[in-house]
Amino acid sequence: MRELVLFPAFLIILLLIGIASASYYFEIINVSEVKMVHDSDANFTVAVKGLGSEGAYVGLVFRNLSKNITIIKDSKLRYIYPKGTNTFERTMNVADVKPGNYSFEVGVTAKSPPNWRKAYVIVEPEVPKISEGPGKVTVNETKLPASNETPKKASNAAPGPGIFASLAALLVIFWRYKG
Repeated sequence: MRELVLFPAFLIILLLIGIASASYYFEIINVSEVKMVHDSDANFTVAVKGLGSEGAYVGLVFRNLSKNITIIKDSKLRYIYPKGTNTFERTMNVADVKPGNYSFEVGVTAKSPPNWRKAYVIVEPEVPKISEGPGKVTVNETKLPASNETPKKASNAAPGPGIFASLAALLVIFWRYKG
């Protein structure tokens, strides 16, 4: 009789271990820099890494875009495996924007906590055609931010906190029915 009660209880505990230790966390690890002239399109990439113990479908969200800067190509959700990296390709359009440095934020839409990454757009002035003659036309170059990459974090290979609660429940069941 004890085996009939102990076995289903053991299966329920195993199910709880899987649910309790599952974690969803996705981090944007790189946003490529975007250099363009006004009234043009440019492609850029966003790399997202799964840092949790479960994979999920992830999409991108953009906020704080300046006026007349739009994201044209917005692809569908992609599945990111645990510890896996996926690259999203996007197209940006700049219309009637003065030359300069602009920034916006990229975030992920998933079951994970919010994670935003700042990205930069550099709108360059149109370079005039150089004519064959004396004199040299120069264009001031703007300084770029060092990088959009996040520093590497030490990975934590410890099991989730749910495993300890499940092991304690198994011990209590074992002691109760030990007889």
